[in-house]
Amino acid sequence: MNIAIVEDNQIERKQFVESIERFFLLREQIIDLAEFDSAETFWLWLKTNKEPDLVLVDVHLPSQDGIELSRQLFSVSPKSIVVFITSDDSLMRHAFGLNVYAYLTKSHIDIELEIILA
Repeated sequence: MNIAIVEDNQIERKQFVESIERFFLLREQIIDLAEFDSAETFWLWLKTNKEPDLVLVDVHLPSQDGIELSRQLFSVSPKSIVVFITSDDSLMRHAFGLNVYAYLTKSHIDIELEIILA
Protein backbone atom coordinates (compact mmCIF):
# COMPACT_ATOMS: atom_id res chain seq x y z
CA MET A 1 0.00 0.00 0.00
CA ASN A 2 1.24 3.46 -0.93
CA ILE A 3 0.28 6.07 1.68
CA ALA A 4 0.82 9.83 1.73
CA ILE A 5 0.38 12.13 4.72
CA VAL A 6 -0.01 15.88 4.17
CA GLU A 7 0.16 17.71 7.51
CA ASP A 8 1.92 21.01 8.15
CA ASN A 9 2.39 20.47 11.90
CA GLN A 10 5.62 18.49 12.26
CA ILE A 11 4.79 17.03 15.68
CA GLU A 12 1.36 15.83 14.58
CA ARG A 13 2.72 14.50 11.29
CA LYS A 14 5.32 12.47 13.17
CA GLN A 15 2.60 11.03 15.43
CA PHE A 16 0.53 10.01 12.40
CA VAL A 17 3.53 8.38 10.74
CA GLU A 18 4.34 6.42 13.90
CA SER A 19 0.72 5.28 14.30
CA ILE A 20 0.48 4.11 10.70
CA GLU A 21 3.84 2.34 10.79
CA ARG A 22 2.92 0.61 14.06
CA PHE A 23 -0.45 -0.50 12.65
CA PHE A 24 1.10 -2.16 9.58
CA LEU A 25 4.13 -3.54 11.43
CA LEU A 26 1.86 -5.40 13.84
CA ARG A 27 0.13 -6.96 10.82
CA GLU A 28 3.45 -7.70 9.10
CA GLN A 29 2.42 -5.68 6.05
CA ILE A 30 4.80 -3.63 3.97
CA ILE A 31 3.85 -0.08 3.06
CA ASP A 32 5.39 2.86 1.27
CA LEU A 33 4.81 5.93 3.40
CA ALA A 34 5.57 9.46 2.25
CA GLU A 35 5.04 12.56 4.37
CA PHE A 36 4.65 16.18 3.34
CA ASP A 37 4.44 19.49 5.16
CA SER A 38 2.45 21.24 2.43
CA ALA A 39 0.25 20.65 -0.58
CA GLU A 40 3.05 21.98 -2.80
CA THR A 41 5.55 19.34 -1.71
CA PHE A 42 2.89 16.66 -2.16
CA TRP A 43 2.16 17.79 -5.74
CA LEU A 44 5.87 17.84 -6.59
CA TRP A 45 6.24 14.29 -5.27
CA LEU A 46 3.16 13.09 -7.15
CA LYS A 47 4.65 14.20 -10.48
CA THR A 48 7.38 11.56 -10.23
CA ASN A 49 5.87 8.85 -8.03
CA LYS A 50 3.15 6.26 -8.13
CA GLU A 51 -0.25 7.64 -7.18
CA PRO A 52 -1.05 6.93 -3.54
CA ASP A 53 -3.65 4.39 -2.51
CA LEU A 54 -4.45 6.44 0.58
CA VAL A 55 -3.91 10.12 1.33
CA LEU A 56 -4.33 11.45 4.86
CA VAL A 57 -4.58 15.21 4.57
CA ASP A 58 -5.01 18.00 7.07
CA VAL A 59 -7.99 20.18 6.23
CA HIS A 60 -6.14 23.36 7.21
CA LEU A 61 -2.92 23.75 5.23
CA PRO A 62 -1.08 27.04 4.67
CA SER A 63 -1.54 27.74 0.95
CA GLN A 64 -3.93 25.10 -0.37
CA ASP A 65 -6.42 23.58 2.04
CA GLY A 66 -7.06 19.86 2.20
CA ILE A 67 -10.48 20.13 0.58
CA GLU A 68 -9.06 21.80 -2.51
CA LEU A 69 -6.17 19.32 -2.57
CA SER A 70 -8.74 16.52 -2.53
CA ARG A 71 -10.68 18.05 -5.43
CA GLN A 72 -7.56 18.34 -7.55
CA LEU A 73 -6.33 14.89 -6.56
CA PHE A 74 -9.62 13.36 -7.67
CA SER A 75 -9.10 14.74 -11.18
CA VAL A 76 -5.57 13.32 -11.54
CA SER A 77 -5.79 10.24 -9.32
CA PRO A 78 -9.42 9.11 -9.05
CA LYS A 79 -8.52 5.82 -7.35
CA SER A 80 -6.74 7.46 -4.42
CA ILE A 81 -8.75 7.38 -1.21
CA VAL A 82 -8.69 10.52 0.92
CA VAL A 83 -9.03 10.67 4.68
CA PHE A 84 -9.14 14.11 6.23
CA ILE A 85 -7.35 14.88 9.47
CA THR A 86 -8.79 17.78 11.42
CA SER A 87 -9.32 19.32 14.80
CA ASP A 88 -12.27 21.29 13.40
CA ASP A 89 -15.02 19.19 11.86
CA SER A 90 -17.20 22.16 10.85
CA LEU A 91 -15.88 22.00 7.26
CA MET A 92 -16.49 18.31 6.79
CA ARG A 93 -19.88 18.71 5.13
CA HIS A 94 -18.03 20.38 2.21
CA ALA A 95 -15.53 17.56 1.95
CA PHE A 96 -17.51 14.52 0.95
CA GLY A 97 -18.04 13.36 -2.60
CA LEU A 98 -14.46 13.43 -3.88
CA ASN A 99 -13.16 9.99 -2.92
CA VAL A 100 -13.22 11.13 0.70
CA TYR A 101 -13.53 7.99 2.73
CA ALA A 102 -13.65 9.51 6.21
CA TYR A 103 -12.22 12.10 8.48
CA LEU A 104 -10.19 11.67 11.63
CA THR A 105 -10.20 14.04 14.55
CA LYS A 106 -6.71 14.83 15.78
CA SER A 107 -7.71 14.31 19.41
CA HIS A 108 -8.69 10.66 18.71
CA ILE A 109 -6.27 9.85 15.91
CA ASP A 110 -4.94 6.52 17.23
CA ILE A 111 -8.36 4.99 17.80
CA GLU A 112 -9.95 6.33 14.61
CA LEU A 113 -6.94 5.54 12.46
CA GLU A 114 -7.02 1.90 13.49
CA ILE A 115 -10.72 1.67 12.63
CA ILE A 116 -10.19 3.19 9.19
CA LEU A 117 -7.11 1.14 8.31
CA ALA A 118 -8.57 -2.16 9.46
